[in-house]
Amino acid sequence: MGTIAPWRVVAGGFNPVKVIVSSSDYEQAIKLIESLITVFLWMKKSEVI
Repeated sequence: MGTIAPWRVVAGGFNPVKVIVSSSDYEQAIKLIESLITVFLWMKKSEVI
């Protein structure tokens, strides 16, 4: 979307993406998202220090 209409895209924001996952992959997707959140929070914490 950033290349199509960059004036309409905001970094982050409220609910910036919607991910659709097959029910058979749901548990694995949740684990992946939780690990990404953990890494993101760790990165934000290291910026403060």
